[in-house]
Amino acid sequence: MSLVARARARARARARARARASAYGTVLVRGGRLNPQGEDAYLRPSLVEVVDPAAPLVQQGVFGPVATFEVFDNEDDVVRRANATEFGLAASVWSSDAARPVRLADRLDAGTVWIDNWGMTYDQFEESGMKQTGIGRLNGACGPAEFQEIKHLVHTVRVG
Repeated sequence: MSLVARARARARARARARARASAYGTVLVRGGRLNPQGEDAYLRPSLVEVVDPAAPLVQQGVFGPVATFEVFDNEDDVVRRANATEFGLAASVWSSDAARPVRLADRLDAGTVWIDNWGMTYDQFEESGMKQTGIGRLNGACGPAEFQEIKHLVHTVRVG
């Protein structure tokens, strides 16, 4: 489930999920409104199996709960597919073989590669991507150079 706050963005995400999903792949999980009778800000996720890595559903950022699923033949094929986009923010490699994800991560054009997990970030990590998502750095040793003034406010709210 994903929160998509603006009505226009929700409509665009729903339209892309419906139109592109059917045109470019097999819909494995069809998302949609959480509350079909009303207009709310939450959308259920969609999962689409895509054969062609050049499909717009893969190549264009869909800022909503739409994920693609691609089947690969071997490591070279998966690296080719993963790197065949102009974006490179993050990737996740899952494997029961301890050496394979490390080997693949080195070949992926992504700013962050998670191995057997997803979405973990820490303040000590630089955050950025490669290619069209590679402008600027946040956090870590390179982060302060991006900003002239930094201020952190940490406020603990006591209840009761």
